Amino acid sequence: MNKKTRDWLFGIFVCLFVIITVVLSLTATGYRFNLSWPLNFSRVLQKTGTIALNSNPKGAIVTITGEQKRGFTLAELLNKKNVLTTPIKIKNLLPGEYLISFELDGYWPYEKKVRVNATQTTFLENIILFKKGLPLKIVAADQQDINYGPNNSYVWLQKDNKIINLKTEEVIYQNTTSNITWSDNGKQIFAVAKLINLETSAVNDYSGAIGLPEETQIQGNRIVYQEKGNLTIYNTSDKSSKAVATQGETLLYKISEDNILAINKEDKKIKLNAYSMGSGELTDSVELLFEAKKYQVGTDNSGYLTILDQDHKTLYLINLKNKLEIISIIRGVSAYQWKNNDQLFYVTGSEIYLYDLKQNKSWLINRLGEEISSLAWSGSNNYLIFASSKNIGIIDLGDNRNDITGIWGADNISALNLDDKNQILYFYSSIGGQNGLYKINLR
Repeated sequence: MNKKTRDWLFGIFVCLFVIITVVLSLTATGYRFNLSWPLNFSRVLQKTGTIALNSNPKGAIVTITGEQKRGFTLAELLNKKNVLTTPIKIKNLLPGEYLISFELDGYWPYEKKVRVNATQTTFLENIILFKKGLPLKIVAADQQDINYGPNNSYVWLQKDNKIINLKTEEVIYQNTTSNITWSDNGKQIFAVAKLINLETSAVNDYSGAIGLPEETQIQGNRIVYQEKGNLTIYNTSDKSSKAVATQGETLLYKISEDNILAINKEDKKIKLNAYSMGSGELTDSVELLFEAKKYQVGTDNSGYLTILDQDHKTLYLINLKNKLEIISIIRGVSAYQWKNNDQLFYVTGSEIYLYDLKQNKSWLINRLGEEISSLAWSGSNNYLIFASSKNIGIIDLGDNRNDITGIWGADNISALNLDDKNQILYFYSSIGGQNGLYKINLR
């Protein structure tokens, strides 16, 4: 090899070294050459962005597609299969929109469009992937009202008059009457005049003291029972009885701390009245709009009472902190679910809203193509489950994503209930022509 050839080769190596060094330096500092055709010299050298991805569970295969093409990082090039799995940071992406897909065997896929900005990292983390398992039937049952106990341990099928232990999935009690109410801790029920401990099967029969009332509720050592529209408080400690000074006919009542909250019909007016558990006297009152045959009353949020007039689809939000005060009346509501102490979700037709009690304002969460009948909220994971008669879906509200994942399709779906601790979803449905109460493991 002569000197001229050696000098020529040396010059080529020097040029290549300089070019490669410049390219690597620019890439390391977040630049990329954009050599797409037709060539745009003003965009040949561009600043890039990064996407940080993670999922729960980890190990999901990530696919990224979009209008902008990208090069692979050194770590990706060393991966022979070129499979990206969470958690991962994908660098050197040109600014623009990308569709990110997460896939993991046995789980529902997840997709999300994200925008990448130059010099910035876009975070798409805490993505929850849900199991793609089959629902399991707990008990065969015709469609009916289903009432879950306060601690998610038991469920009452009201038409069949069966109480089922959700842990063992066994019928532990069957009554001859539909007159059943839960204790606050969900471990006891009142069946007419019998207080039954569902864990020990112990029975206390109060029929000698209170007769056979239409409805019975208990708080501590005080029993409140209804007979012919009137309410009476019976003290199990001293065995004394005290009539409640009810105004008109009692349509429905609920014990709330030291008060009895009763919906009373007075002449042609419908009122919510508060009576003292100590004295039985009327302490406060507010008027409701309509008389209904079916109310759903909840005191599951400290300081507030919810009344859903199911006949007129009207939801009342009532402040209990100082005195009875209707803070909002929302029309067209078919279902609702508390998110926290100051916010609740509610459904009007095919739309799901979030209402903020402090601001007295609602926001549209999502508009779906079908009537929504039931909601369940996972406070620990920040997602909302909804059901129509044909489908169950999940809206991921983490980091304001508001993304929908499909879970299951069936017939006559209703009565959603989430055991948030164990991530088990219970619901009524008809699957494969078999009616009953079902469960599905979400995680």
